[in-house]
Amino acid sequence: MSSSRQSSPPTRRARTSGRIGLSTAAVVAASMATAALAPDAHANPRPLPFTYQSESLAQGTGEVEQFIDFVPVRVLNGAANPAWYNATQLQTEIEYGVTDKLELAIYFMFVPSVGADRSMTQPTLTMGNGMSQRLRYRFADPGAWPVDVAVYGEVTENEREIELEAKVILQRRFGRLRLITNLWAEREFYFTGEQEWVLNPTAGATVELSPRFHIGLEAVEDLLADLEHGFAALAEAVE
Repeated sequence: MSSSRQSSPPTRRARTSGRIGLSTAAVVAASMATAALAPDAHANPRPLPFTYQSESLAQGTGEVEQFIDFVPVRVLNGAANPAWYNATQLQTEIEYGVTDKLELAIYFMFVPSVGADRSMTQPTLTMGNGMSQRLRYRFADPGAWPVDVAVYGEVTENEREIELEAKVILQRRFGRLRLITNLWAEREFYFTGEQEWVLNPTAGATVELSPRFHIGLEAVEDLLADLEHGFAALAEAVE
């Protein structure tokens, strides 16, 4: 999810800088989440930044989640000298259980810009100012299958692009431990006329310490970017 104050679309590697503020193709993050707005059994808090779990809200229930990302990045200040800038991006998610298996959500994203007097460059994060609409559908009740399976579809409109996103969500619980992977693909349609595919499979593990408190570990991989850099390095070595 990138700020887009630039004339050309960001690279895939920039898109993976994400909620944890790292600009590597493989991202490993420790995350903690609390369900402060979800005190009952119907709540479905998301404990990992990128990886979605297979559970969905019960029919007729709703939830609001607020994400605040704080990412220190290096920019050029007004004197053209490198400086640190504390970039932020904000997201509000409104979720509703259409049925016990189908969940609808609308996201609103806001990325504050850097003042022209403070920086000559704009940090590239993962979101742009705009909104998203998504559906998540699980095929069976949690634990009914050896592996819980859900599918996810999202459309994003922001100041940089129109984005189509799809995920296959696979999950297995072992008591309070939950292992999750998302097979994630995106198609980007930039307003500059350019298009690209982004493949970002993720994997994560969470432990439920209490209904309100989860801890987790997550890895995110940008496959196409890795292949591009690998081929480029091979071509340089051959030359």
